[in-house]
Amino acid sequence: MAAFAVLGALIAAVLAAGCGGGGGASSSTGESEGGTEPLRLGVSFDLYNSARTAEKKGIEDAVAEAGGEIVSFQVADEDPAKQASQIETMIQSNGANAILVIPSDSAQIASSIGFAKSQGVPVVVEDRGVEDTSQIAFQVTGEPETDGMAVGEYLAGLDQPQKVIELVGALTDENAVGRKNGFNKAIEGSGNVELLQEVPTNWDREEALNGLTAALRSHPDVTAVFTPSDYLDPSVESALKSASRWAPIGSPKHVNLLQIDGDQNGCRLLKTKYSNYDNVTPLEEFGAKAVHAAVEVLEGKEPPQKTETLPGFSATAENFKEKESEIWGCTAPPEEEEG
Repeated sequence: MAAFAVLGALIAAVLAAGCGGGGGASSSTGESEGGTEPLRLGVSFDLYNSARTAEKKGIEDAVAEAGGEIVSFQVADEDPAKQASQIETMIQSNGANAILVIPSDSAQIASSIGFAKSQGVPVVVEDRGVEDTSQIAFQVTGEPETDGMAVGEYLAGLDQPQKVIELVGALTDENAVGRKNGFNKAIEGSGNVELLQEVPTNWDREEALNGLTAALRSHPDVTAVFTPSDYLDPSVESALKSASRWAPIGSPKHVNLLQIDGDQNGCRLLKTKYSNYDNVTPLEEFGAKAVHAAVEVLEGKEPPQKTETLPGFSATAENFKEKESEIWGCTAPPEEEEG
């Protein structure tokens, strides 16, 4: 009887260990029933504006579709040190098992990527690319030079010769540099476009307003203004109104407006026929692709390609009704405050 009792105790112990061990592993790792760890995403944006609102929506929709959750959403206010601290907290305190980042600084973000990798946490990058892609899981960005070139080609293709003032974004931003270079390449040698002046803005609306106001005084014969982001549209509108040149297409006073992004301002100006052309960036698609890549990595797969670029598409005053539903600024909620 004693032998049977010992044997029974051994069998019970083995069964308990087997059941307890499996349950414990699942609980401690947070694995789902199928064995795949559910997405717990930490998100850090460089800044927050209308464009980032659209990107956030794309991320939230994709995370919900994947059955995951965003454990922390933070804005770094263009401060690399603040962003590094945010990412560390997401991993160590918030339980993030993947990080999605729009870098405040494409070079300095490398230390945060290295830290995440040391913790076994993959990093996916969106919108602003990093200098070293060897340590990240995936990166999706726009094609700023292609987009700038599309704007320049549109302007050069207009029937009448054009004299353009070009606003320039922050030269520390690869998107600003690419859009500038692409636009300039397209108009160089076109024989139809004269570049009157480049106006630096550093992505600051007040700086853009002051610079464009002065440029309009120096060049009253201007026929076009290129704005590398719809974010600066309020400044362009104010400057043209001060110069008595704010008028819709068809008016003798109209200045051709050419833009990139497709935000709420861009949508409004196309709809009211103050803007001629907007190259619309597919921001919500950025988020969807980045989240999908993070899920793939957690499933033990590798994304088909580590980096992907998505060009914008052309929206004009003429095709606006056809394109309206595709322009993110036409369907986006009012711009949110940073936070």
